Amino acid sequence: MPQLTVLPTRDDLPRGGSGRAVAGLTAALALLTLNRLTTDADVVASGTTANTGAEASYTISGEFFHNDGAWNFLVDPPLTPVPPGHFQKYFLLLDAEGNGRVQEAMPGTTLESVSLANLAPNPYEAVVELLNAAPGWACIAVVTISVDAAATAPFTPGVDALPGTPTVLDGFDGTIMLPAVGTEAAPQLAGF
Repeated sequence: MPQLTVLPTRDDLPRGGSGRAVAGLTAALALLTLNRLTTDADVVASGTTANTGAEASYTISGEFFHNDGAWNFLVDPPLTPVPPGHFQKYFLLLDAEGNGRVQEAMPGTTLESVSLANLAPNPYEAVVELLNAAPGWACIAVVTISVDAAATAPFTPGVDALPGTPTVLDGFDGTIMLPAVGTEAAPQLAGF
């Protein structure tokens, strides 16, 4: 069962309403506080898998859990191939039972253009979708890859080894929300 509801469905809130934007931001920040990594996970990503180098301590709904994490990029349904010259981020999630899930972002031609628009059109609601999906998830790490523009074929997750040297960030990568909270890019508040 989902943990939080952004807003009940209402017809009287305009799609661009600031009240909905504030509710989305509040829900995302609450989930990032309640569902989070609390220790270094030392995630190592290579080949077609990623594993924690140490037992991860994390919280879901504020309750502590300790599990080893293992993720396989060969999942059903398969992850989307990444074209040459693109960047991609993979969010490595654990539930309370220690089950791993890989959530891909939308690839981009620049690192800043990678987004969670495949979950929701707004980054705040995408974070809520990411962490609030049943049974509740904590983001243990984010693996970022770059596919060389000179590559002759797309990178296919789970089939091809991770390209180059993947960057692994313990915990949640908050830069995925930056276009909405203020950077050089125009705010992307569509979907609220």
